Amino acid sequence: MGQNLKAWHIALFVAAAAVLAASIAYTFRGSGVEFADKVMLVDVKTGQVFSVDTSKRTIGIPARHPETGERTLYPIRRENGGEWVIEPRALGALVSAGVAAPDVVDPNSGKVIGATSRVRSLSPRDLMSKNSQG
Repeated sequence: MGQNLKAWHIALFVAAAAVLAASIAYTFRGSGVEFADKVMLVDVKTGQVFSVDTSKRTIGIPARHPETGERTLYPIRRENGGEWVIEPRALGALVSAGVAAPDVVDPNSGKVIGATSRVRSLSPRDLMSKNSQG
C-alpha cells in the first residue's frame, strides 16, 4: 500500500492537514462569545421599565416580575426616535403568550406605548425572589 503512494497523494494529504489545522485555529481563536452587561426589560402588563445587571449572571426570558412572580418582563431596545420596542426575537413569544396589555405594547410592531419614564434597577437575584418562585 505504501509503495503505491504518488507524490500528489502526499501533497494532498499535507494540504488537507494544513486546512484542518487552520480551521481549528480559526474556530478557537479570540475570547469567544461576549454577553451584554445589562439588559433592559419592560413589564408588558404595566409598562414599568427595568435595567438588569447581567455582567455576572444571565437571566431567562421572559423574566419573572420581582413582585408578582409572573413572567411578564420582556427585553426591549431603543429605536432611533427614542421609542422603546420589544426585541424582535422576543416579540413572537410575547404574542403567543398573550400576556401583554394592549395599552402597553402594540403586538404588531412591538412598540412599547405605555413605558414609564423611570427605570428601576434590578439584579438577576431580584428576579428570583421568594415571591417569584413557582
